[in-house]
Amino acid sequence: MLLNSTDDLLCGVVYIPPEGSRYASPDCFIEIEQELINITNESKCFCLMGDFNARVGHLNDFFISDDFLAHLNGCTDIFQPDIVERALVFESYNIPLKRIVQDTIVNNYGYKLIEFCKNNEVYIVNGRFGSDKNIGGTTCKNSSTVDYVLATTNVFRILQNFDVTDFCNFYSDVHNPISFSFSYCNKEPTHSCIGENHPSVKLWCPGKADDFCNNIDRSAVISIDNKLHDLSMLGENISRSHITNITRELCDVFSGAARITFGLKYNKNFSSDNTNTMNKKPWFNGECRAARKNFHLRQP
Repeated sequence: MLLNSTDDLLCGVVYIPPEGSRYASPDCFIEIEQELINITNESKCFCLMGDFNARVGHLNDFFISDDFLAHLNGCTDIFQPDIVERALVFESYNIPLKRIVQDTIVNNYGYKLIEFCKNNEVYIVNGRFGSDKNIGGTTCKNSSTVDYVLATTNVFRILQNFDVTDFCNFYSDVHNPISFSFSYCNKEPTHSCIGENHPSVKLWCPGKADDFCNNIDRSAVISIDNKLHDLSMLGENISRSHITNITRELCDVFSGAARITFGLKYNKNFSSDNTNTMNKKPWFNGECRAARKNFHLRQP
């Protein structure tokens, strides 16, 4: 059981034979998905790990709603809240939505794995956590990434580390070991904009781009420019704290202009137990999953 949670943490080990081999199955991901639907009636907190023989490159493992189609089908109010909530969850745990990868090739199993992730709201941990964050190291023959850990957002609060370690022929003939761990205590979000009654800036509006530029604090920009000039005189003596301070001031300039231009909103009370809220609703069954999948498949 997870501490302070009513859910069990379910873990599954996966091995999918290479495509084209005598043991390959064209329905391998469908079979895993069906099994996942059956067991996640008991818990929405799970992760899958293993050799998927899938290369996903830079493909997104999440849906990006097409505003035109969503409006055309009257689904804006259904999907937009989930997209906003997903962004808040990733931001609260300081996890990048976009993965950095070294293996940019996509194979057929890669497309199927991405579809599997989208349909079941699970996310690729590789390239997002621990020492592999913003690296996306290869896991096979130093040239491809085929081994993954997939997890629901509920797992983010207890996932402590993730690393693609050096190759060792004691463990495998060609694969790098993946090391990750869970914490015994819940790691709650610490981002200030996620808590109850804490304001956050409203979403970007393209129509107000000129207003945003006009609302930038020019005096702050001049101050930053002067500091950059002073730092340029330090040469190799520039430290990480110098860069951090300049970056923080730049962020303050942009966030200040955004607050003035787009205004603030107050988020509903958010906690890690609220992740995957749609899946926790009693009416969201297999039929609903199929309907959502069909809707997304119609998008380009």
